[in-house]
Amino acid sequence: LEEQQPFHHRDPNPWRDFSLVFNGQLTNHNELRDYFKREHHYEFLTGTDTEPLMHLLAEELRKNTTDNPNLIDVFSDISRRAKGCYNIAFMDRRGRVAVFRDKNGFRPLSYAENENIFAIASETIALRKIGFKNNEMQFVNAGELLVYDDKLKKFQLETGNKRCWCVFESIYFMNVGSKLPNSSVYRIRAKMGEAMAQIEPLKNRSDFNEFIVLAVPDTAKTATEAYARRLGLDFYQDAIIKMPFTTRAFLLMQEDRKQGLELKYETIEEIVTGRKVIVVDDSKVRGDASKNQTASLKECGAKEVHFRVTFPPIKYPCKYGIDFPVQEKLIAFQISKGGMPIEELERRVAEAIGCDSFKYPPKDTFLETQAEEMKCSAKDFCLACVTEDYPV
Repeated sequence: LEEQQPFHHRDPNPWRDFSLVFNGQLTNHNELRDYFKREHHYEFLTGTDTEPLMHLLAEELRKNTTDNPNLIDVFSDISRRAKGCYNIAFMDRRGRVAVFRDKNGFRPLSYAENENIFAIASETIALRKIGFKNNEMQFVNAGELLVYDDKLKKFQLETGNKRCWCVFESIYFMNVGSKLPNSSVYRIRAKMGEAMAQIEPLKNRSDFNEFIVLAVPDTAKTATEAYARRLGLDFYQDAIIKMPFTTRAFLLMQEDRKQGLELKYETIEEIVTGRKVIVVDDSKVRGDASKNQTASLKECGAKEVHFRVTFPPIKYPCKYGIDFPVQEKLIAFQISKGGMPIEELERRVAEAIGCDSFKYPPKDTFLETQAEEMKCSAKDFCLACVTEDYPV
């Protein structure tokens, strides 16, 4: 319970008594912990990086000797001292609110205001659900500070830094109803489905029209529908059912994963018996879920099972808050150890999960599709989990 947000820093001075919520990962949180232990003899109560960030913010507030701290100075120093990926929301006891997004803009962050409410959320769908209209919502820029007291004020604290939008967010984590700068999660996923259809190797087979297309629920449904529509194949969205109240399997500890996977999905036998199936998923992290799904489909009588994913091979751990397992557990790294022609990797991934074939999107196609939709450069994304090019 002590690790649940918001964190509350207590202080007799109301401008230094505040609550904090944080999304991301500080890459220098161990250094910050060592600093506070060494310089202030702090004993930490949690293992999260939110706690050292809270102490850092409190220290910066204490530098101000007035009862009205300059939050531009405070968050400029936070940006200088806190490394990595973070969105921060802060409110002091007097009700003053500050919102800050890291200078590289890894994670999504949006806000909205009207005559009654100022609200912030990672995704626009949350703002929609409390009554805001699309034209009332905006995105917080990378390196931008919002301060809301009697009215909203915006300050661009950092400029000219490399943009590093996490592409795994829009493919996997975000709600399909959320908006993106110049685009939407729905459009990004649909475009990736179409891109996978264009490179589908099975479409040259004479029996291709006998295939049916299935989605791994829920985040792959949009891409699967677009993929099937482009190829003229039937899409059965309920062939694989995700059971309610289950969690993302790759986030589970190893001892919980087997049972979690067995409980998470159910295959509808009447749909797949005697059929050749293509299964579309958003990504492949460990591969355990695909192995389980392939076995289930074949047990239900599928003649062939072919897997397609809309995210390139994940070979490296994320340093910025996506809870990938250690590198040795990533199926693409486990098989290739970092280097192997993509065709050979796909063949060996198919062998590992027991399906008849497997296909990744080319990295360049993936990035170009994202960039075209969001009207930015392909260099504006973080794809370190694929390339090992860590931007921070």
